[in-house]
Amino acid sequence: MVSKQKMCVGVEGETLPHLAYIWKNIAGKKYCKECTYKIQPQKQITKVSEKQKEKNINKSAFTESQFKFFIEIWNERKSKDGYNYCEVSGKRLPLEPLSLYFDHLLEKSVHPEYRFDKRNIAIVDGDVHSLKTAGFPLPKHKELIEKFKELIQMTELRMLKRELALLKSAKARMATLIDCSDVYGDGYFTEQDEIEMQQSIDEITEKINALKGE
Repeated sequence: MVSKQKMCVGVEGETLPHLAYIWKNIAGKKYCKECTYKIQPQKQITKVSEKQKEKNINKSAFTESQFKFFIEIWNERKSKDGYNYCEVSGKRLPLEPLSLYFDHLLEKSVHPEYRFDKRNIAIVDGDVHSLKTAGFPLPKHKELIEKFKELIQMTELRMLKRELALLKSAKARMATLIDCSDVYGDGYFTEQDEIEMQQSIDEITEKINALKGE
């Protein structure tokens, strides 16, 4: 069937009514393609910058990494019956893992350093997750959060103690090193180094005491 030209009503103040192939009917009036675009201009396609392209690629790669991270946890915590259960309510979850089933006990927006820490992930039901996000975590959920905080504190305490032991061991040898520097006249080790080392020891000791609540 051959299309016939019909009367386009035109655009007031710009074009008069004229014969043309009708492109669109707007508010009961017929318009050709040219007049249609004058009334309803096409949205310009925003050109994506190279920097934005790179961001999009990085975001896509990051999302894929997080999905793999979640799937790994899902499989590791699967029960013998092949199902996963909410770690707060005990409710059996569907077989397909959804992102809403994975809760960061310490919010990733506040603690991005624990985003990919499996200890910071609890598998929960969607309703349980929503309550926690809204600021109303269930008692069991609060318990899981507190346990992870305690675990972090213990880990940090262990690292600080190790660092303190190394500093004390180095300080014990500092006097000998300073004497050797004086003998050779190279000034490599000075009393200032010993003072700064003691300051570091005091700072770490203070952090350890604060973690212990002393």
